[in-house]
Amino acid sequence: MVDPDLRSLRAAVHMARAMGLGAIDAHWATGESLPEVAPVDLVMAAEVLCYCEDAGLVVQNLARVLRPGGLLLCSVALVTYSLAREHRSKKKVDTGVTP
Repeated sequence: MVDPDLRSLRAAVHMARAMGLGAIDAHWATGESLPEVAPVDLVMAAEVLCYCEDAGLVVQNLARVLRPGGLLLCSVALVTYSLAREHRSKKKVDTGVTP
């Protein structure tokens, strides 16, 4: 487990212990400064890549700690309505509806 926010990291470790998940390998760090860790089967980056200084470096570091055949799960925040609207307005598609 990696988190740059120490309070969040402590809370996550506490919750994992309370759920009986066993030993947790926790690191107070960023994805860009991910330490050398033992290879893992699964890496999950949920809604974090859009907040990283260098998302490409983060993905490289995540891939580095995966075992061969490991699974990397990533998600990013939903595009805001205004950005989606701007993107749609650039398309020259006649929908038959007048804005």
